[in-house]
Amino acid sequence: MVRELKNRRLITVRRQDGQDVISIHRLLQQKILEDLDKDVQKREQVFAQVFELVRKRFPETSPIQVPEPEKWTQCMKVLPHVSSLRIVVAKAVPRIASTLEIARLFADGGTHLWERGKVMEALRLMRTSETVFKSQAKRDKQLCANIHIIIALLVQHFGVSHRAEVFERVEKAVRIREEFRLECLQGDYTRNHAILLNNALADYGCALLQYNKHKEAETTFDRCLAKYQEWGTEDEFPFEYAKYYHHIAFCKMYQGKFDEAIASMEKSIEMTTKAIGDNVHLSYGDLACLVLQSGDVQRSLEIQQKLLSSRLELHGKSGLLTMQTYYAIGALHSYLGNLEEAE
Repeated sequence: MVRELKNRRLITVRRQDGQDVISIHRLLQQKILEDLDKDVQKREQVFAQVFELVRKRFPETSPIQVPEPEKWTQCMKVLPHVSSLRIVVAKAVPRIASTLEIARLFADGGTHLWERGKVMEALRLMRTSETVFKSQAKRDKQLCANIHIIIALLVQHFGVSHRAEVFERVEKAVRIREEFRLECLQGDYTRNHAILLNNALADYGCALLQYNKHKEAETTFDRCLAKYQEWGTEDEFPFEYAKYYHHIAFCKMYQGKFDEAIASMEKSIEMTTKAIGDNVHLSYGDLACLVLQSGDVQRSLEIQQKLLSSRLELHGKSGLLTMQTYYAIGALHSYLGNLEEAE
């Protein structure tokens, strides 16, 4: 079939990254979509086939929300197809019959993009995932909490105007996971469920920090730490301990204990490297902020410049996180009196 379509110039086949990539002429794409719009039943069948193919090839996210850089290459190959499915679900008239599995695919896509720091693309997938999820009669509480958490982590990049939404979402996620714990039959509640609950509690503590409630936040983080210590050592749960050291660093900053805050953030970076490798450290930006608050503008600038190199490689020049780093570097140059560099 591929050879016949190629001979009729209806498709083109090219090699990319050692694989054959098939492209369909835009006019042919448009004609196929128009024909499918006239036959809703056929459209549903085709969508189901495409969804199944994409789902098989798109990796699921970590069950305990640990970034998995080893999956990113495969994710980025299949992600354009996930995005295409999102557009169809969001814009098709009449609507595509949605399912929880569709919501889960979009949530997986949004979560992988969040791990990569691709905020806008991730948010589009997560918002559509939430819309699909809300349309379902049958609900999955863990998926609902996951959607709330990832959207909260994404919208916090847009500043204080989204602070209330962040707080509301993480509060809901904690409540959902607490309810799930209480409803579970004895023996059904696993370590993974407990880790997810503590993830939500840690995010709740971070939301408290946004309202300068550092004492309440510290109590929440210490509650999480007590659980980690019940489970095992830093060597056994490096990513969980990394989150604690990251979050508690800001409590130390609020207390004016800058040396302790910086040491704690550096410990977080060390533990993150142990957990997922030295691919990218979002904590570097937070370390630069702590160093700046301590009064060491020059070192803060050096850290931001190191972070910029990483973000340029990962997100490109126009990525939201890259632009934030450019702005931070410009501001730091300004503080140091380097006005030309700042501009």
